Amino acid sequence: MRAFVFPALFVAALLSFPSPAAAQNAPASSAPVLTTNPFTGVDFLTATVFQEGQTSFSGVALRARMQNARVVSQMDFLPTVEYWQTNVSALGFRTTRRDATLGGFARWTFPSSRAWNPYLGAGLGIHFMHSAVQSPDTRIEDDTVRGAVAAIAGLSFGNNERFGNFLELELHHLGGERQLKFNMGMSWNINVHPAP
Repeated sequence: MRAFVFPALFVAALLSFPSPAAAQNAPASSAPVLTTNPFTGVDFLTATVFQEGQTSFSGVALRARMQNARVVSQMDFLPTVEYWQTNVSALGFRTTRRDATLGGFARWTFPSSRAWNPYLGAGLGIHFMHSAVQSPDTRIEDDTVRGAVAAIAGLSFGNNERFGNFLELELHHLGGERQLKFNMGMSWNINVHPAP
């Protein structure tokens, strides 16, 4: 249940901001259009997580996209909430591992005349990790908090539409461990208005 608290608060915070002002004379390029609202969109994504030393498993994430009027329009700031959990049961033993991450990226989107835009970014995250092993006789649990540096690279599609999608690779380095994620998701573009 606690896994859904952060995403719920995240969505509530986004909805509490006023609706974006109408853009005037929107350019025909695929670069996002800045308006007075710093929130330019929300990304919903699923991830295939490759944890070092383990098999792959699935995760989910939610992130906002923000721009500052004093910064070039190709630069986005992405506060992010991510979560994954894996369970394995065999021979009376059950192992559980989960990771809830709060983080953020600074991302540079390269202008393009095509229907897609490549982007690169770097960021930091805090991982709230939980591990548990349960047998018929005992249960062992461990909770740790780790900092991580992260990088993303991907392609976004439909930047000039109300809804778009994207594909990306995301790497987290947590000291002695690494996580590689293949992400795919949908973008809700709040402050982007298609050219007429």
